[in-house]
Amino acid sequence: DIDSADNITVGAADDISLTTTSADGLISLVSAHTAGDAFHLDADANAGSIVNIDAGILDIDTLGVAQIDAAGQIRLQSQATVFITGSTGATFGDNTEALVYDGSGNLDLDAVALDVDTSGAITIDAAGAASHIAITTAHTAGQAFHLDADANAGSIVDIDAGILDIDVTAAATIDAVGIALGAGSGELDLTTTGLMDINSAALDIDTSGAITIDAAGVASHVAIVTAHTAGQAFHLDADANAGSIVDIDAGILDIDVTGAATIDAASLVITGAVTAATGVQSTATALTATDAGVAIPAGTAAA
Repeated sequence: DIDSADNITVGAADDISLTTTSADGLISLVSAHTAGDAFHLDADANAGSIVNIDAGILDIDTLGVAQIDAAGQIRLQSQATVFITGSTGATFGDNTEALVYDGSGNLDLDAVALDVDTSGAITIDAAGAASHIAITTAHTAGQAFHLDADANAGSIVDIDAGILDIDVTAAATIDAVGIALGAGSGELDLTTTGLMDINSAALDIDTSGAITIDAAGVASHVAIVTAHTAGQAFHLDADANAGSIVDIDAGILDIDVTGAATIDAASLVITGAVTAATGVQSTATALTATDAGVAIPAGTAAA
């Protein structure tokens, strides 16, 4: 039916079919409407109603806003590349939470929450010489950033860096079966202005070079304390060669021994006065008395 206002009305039980069988046939719907709905396709009488468009090429041009409102999912499926062109870019979402492409290669994602689920790999490549990847959180309590990769003992977190700088304002804790810090031919520097505390069941330091402990402060203190009750409690081994030297320089040297003290040396030289509160006992020297008297060997004395 066509009324006086040039409106076309089809009964509810009827189908409308526009078919062209010619290879160069064209179906064109043109409206010169300047305001309001110029073309209205209404097919939402039920959630199961389907609008199906099959096209070799689908070209949609709009001078204003292009808007899709859906109560369910919006799926974009393509076997080819999806391009967004135009110098003004495109925005998906509203002004607060949106995925924005500015048309110049920059992509900006603003969201209240972001959830990415994938059963495959996630790769972020920033290939430019001035490229930068930053993960920033303003979280003030609890887990601010969580990297979970311990599903199996064979899971590896690999960080390759020219320079690795980790700053922690509070405590840093590393729990591991083993920790290997390899600096190669470079320097491994552990620096703190506070206390560095190492607690371990055993500590093994292997080096082919020098080991130096410098306590430079005027109130500095170096202490090696062991609670060992039997056997070697402290062992300083430096006799690989007769030319190996153990050098102790002290303002005052105080050695207290609760048991026996033994010094085995080819010779012992003490420069300065020696005071023995209870005397000095040497090994016994046999003396033989004859009618000429008793011969006292050099270096010994008899009371």
